[in-house]
Amino acid sequence: MNKIVYLVVLIVLFSCKTNTVAQENKQDNNEKPKVEKPKFGDTYNDQSPRIEPGTVLFVGTIKGVSKKGNICGKSYNAVGTIVIENIIGSGSGIVNLMGKGQEMEMAFYLAKPEGFDDLESKAKSGNKFSIKAREGLCPDFNNTVYEIVSFTPMK
Repeated sequence: MNKIVYLVVLIVLFSCKTNTVAQENKQDNNEKPKVEKPKFGDTYNDQSPRIEPGTVLFVGTIKGVSKKGNICGKSYNAVGTIVIENIIGSGSGIVNLMGKGQEMEMAFYLAKPEGFDDLESKAKSGNKFSIKAREGLCPDFNNTVYEIVSFTPMK
C-alpha cells in the first residue's frame, strides 16, 4: 500500500514539475504588437466607390422615359422605367434595397420641364447606364421612391 502511495505522490510531483518548468521556460514578452494607426482618409478602400447614405449605385437599362409622372403621391417632371442589371453598392440607411432583374419606376430628380427633350435623347431606350439614385420614403412610410441623381452611359 505504501508503494502505491509513494508512486502516486511521485507522479503528481513530476506532473506538476513539468508544467512549472514549461511555464518557466516561456519567455515573457512584454512588448505589445505594433498596430498601425489609420491616417486621415485611410478608412476608404480605393477599389470600391464611396457611396453616400441613402444612395444606391447600380447598372440599369432604361426602358422608357415619360414626361410628368406621379410616384407615391409626389409629382415629377420626368419618370423612367428602369430594369436593374447589377447593383454596384449602396450607402447606409437603405430601407428597401432593389434586386437584380427588378423593373422599377424612378423619378429623374433634377429634370426640368423645358429640358425633357434633352433628357429623353440622353436616356435612349435599351441602353445600359451607370445610375446613382437616392431613396426617399413615401408619405405612408410603407413604400419608397428612388430618385435618379445622375446617370452615365456604359461603354
